[in-house]
Amino acid sequence: MQITSTALHAGLSGFQAGQQKVEQAAVEVARSASAGDQATAAPALSEALVEMRIGQHQAEVSGKVIKTADEVLGTLLDTRA
Repeated sequence: MQITSTALHAGLSGFQAGQQKVEQAAVEVARSASAGDQATAAPALSEALVEMRIGQHQAEVSGKVIKTADEVLGTLLDTRA
């Protein structure tokens, strides 16, 4: 059960980190969109969009870790019952 607990914790931590990355990137997208100089805003916007996508992938993968840990825990409980 310790392994399942560790996997759930790692999945949750990864999901939260991905969510934070997406939120921070969204703030940067908003700043870039409201910047007056498009020449300087475009690179910042591109970087923010890439960071947003990375955060999305991190959250998705971490969600799969959580789901797998939950399934393993369910199997262990079914086996012990």
